[in-house]
Amino acid sequence: MKKLLFTMLFLLFVVSIGSAQMMKRTDAVWAKSTAGAALNLDGKLTEAEWAKADSIVLKFNSDTLLIPGSGYGKWENPTTDPTDATIKFLVAGNHLWISANVKDASIGGSNGWERWDCLFINFKNKKSTSRPTPAVEVLVKWWDVVKVGENAATSAWAPFNNKENFDAKIVVDGVTNSDTLVDKGYVVEMKFNLDSIGYNAQNPAGDIVEFNIAIYDMDWLWPEQPTKKSATKVWWQNGWANGNNINVGRIHINPNVTINSTSIPVIGPDFVIKNAATFAAPKMDGKLDDFVWQNVKGFNVKFGDDALRSSYPNVGATRSGQYQPGINGKTAAILDPGEGTFKYFFKEDTLFIGIDVKDQVISGELDYDKWDGVMLTMESRDTRDGDNRLKVNELKMRFDKTKKDTITEGTLRDWVKDGHARVAYALKGSSTIDNINDIDAGYTIELAINLAKLGYPKGRGDGVLFMGATLFDHDIFANEADNYASRVWWFREAGWSAAPAWCYMDPTSLVTDVKDNSKTIVPESFELIGNYPNPFNPSTVIKFAMPEAGNVSISIYDVVGRLVQSQMLGEQSAGVREARVIMNNLSSGVYFYQIKMINKNNTTVTTPFGKMMLMK
Repeated sequence: MKKLLFTMLFLLFVVSIGSAQMMKRTDAVWAKSTAGAALNLDGKLTEAEWAKADSIVLKFNSDTLLIPGSGYGKWENPTTDPTDATIKFLVAGNHLWISANVKDASIGGSNGWERWDCLFINFKNKKSTSRPTPAVEVLVKWWDVVKVGENAATSAWAPFNNKENFDAKIVVDGVTNSDTLVDKGYVVEMKFNLDSIGYNAQNPAGDIVEFNIAIYDMDWLWPEQPTKKSATKVWWQNGWANGNNINVGRIHINPNVTINSTSIPVIGPDFVIKNAATFAAPKMDGKLDDFVWQNVKGFNVKFGDDALRSSYPNVGATRSGQYQPGINGKTAAILDPGEGTFKYFFKEDTLFIGIDVKDQVISGELDYDKWDGVMLTMESRDTRDGDNRLKVNELKMRFDKTKKDTITEGTLRDWVKDGHARVAYALKGSSTIDNINDIDAGYTIELAINLAKLGYPKGRGDGVLFMGATLFDHDIFANEADNYASRVWWFREAGWSAAPAWCYMDPTSLVTDVKDNSKTIVPESFELIGNYPNPFNPSTVIKFAMPEAGNVSISIYDVVGRLVQSQMLGEQSAGVREARVIMNNLSSGVYFYQIKMINKNNTTVTTPFGKMMLMK
């Protein structure tokens, strides 16, 4: 009773301090619907709808950069005419309208690389089946322009390489390629057919268009003024038009959010990290058996599980992905897909991360494409890189076969050394490292980071954290041709790639004591949990989870893929189920097994392969 009273009083105190309001997202913007009003593509922006549009402002050398991915750079001389641009967004029908009002005293272009005025625009094509979704490039450019008064040209990749899907109008207030008179700037008005890249502005649930824009600015080159000329670039979230780098800007669209809406929905975080103020800190032994870990929810990653990635929030569904590198020029079948659960909470000014990985073969190689381990990415909030965007830290924890241990590298190793981070790991069950003759269960990792090392003041500042998570898996076998490696990631693969999740360490969102009711909870997916004992002789119990009732069977294969035994389990109800298999007639060795379910809709679902060892 005392504990409950303390928790209630603490929650009331946390709410009362008024710190639960997250800062406005600077990587996201609304494109309001015009509510049926038509827009005229003339580059003048005189319609009343443009005055009500949401916008972002890009300024060179600004102290108010739109974090986390925005930045700027220069190539020639300090600028005497810094870029100052306002970008606005509207939706009419299923067309996205974007305007760029750029103040510029010297407008023009040349045939010198990056010595021109240009808009670099990057959309992500959601219509593609690839994940992460690929880029579509659009340019509005004074590029190779040498004539006085000549206007910008446009170019675009498919599907924006025709006027049905993309059109633009450019209006210049001044004279291009001439600095005889001072220019005032230019306006670009554009419309894009969202259907052509897989977005639906009429979706009642809304949609998020992934978009970036960079503005190149060349000044005082017509004629060239050596002491005055400058070449600069400023961008929103990503500075390139043809790649998946750094971050993506999120343009939110919804038919119910219009220029006439009296209130606009607040764009919330992608992931909330809870406050464990009422729990004791974990022991930091890597085992994740402390009470707090049992009450923290996180997210799962699994190689080959497209449905899982599609369930990630916001752009996580399209930015998350997986990759299987070739080994000796070949990609062998993945029998044991990389799978892990990442959990987070904070306590005062320390961020705790727990990682639980299922892995039947734990190995450790130096080659990046053959790692077993994890990498977390997090931005520093007080440090910028050479492009003036927030510095990204790669926190690496992996296995090393030579040391038969885990190692940390680079940034995390330094943080551990100076006492700002703690890392512990534990092998599950009888798992070993780099031993093909046993069956591993996997491993767990526990990490604690002093948030001051990421640039947060005492009290965590605004509480916003940018991060991504990647799981590496390398499995080895007696036959080297069967070896494979893979990686799968949540939101962001590595420090160079797009896009981090916008997370919020919410002081009022407390980790609560939830009693274990797993026996009554219906699983969310058809999943193989494992078998025990393993190794075994001659029988073992296979455990699996069923989200619905169905007809179940088990198939067992030898190491060359031949079916050696099958077992019909018949109709099974939803829940966690077990089945005993007896292998009296088979010889000692490694075997693989898979479970198949046919549900009431006659749809067949199979689990990934499990690995077990019969030892007579």
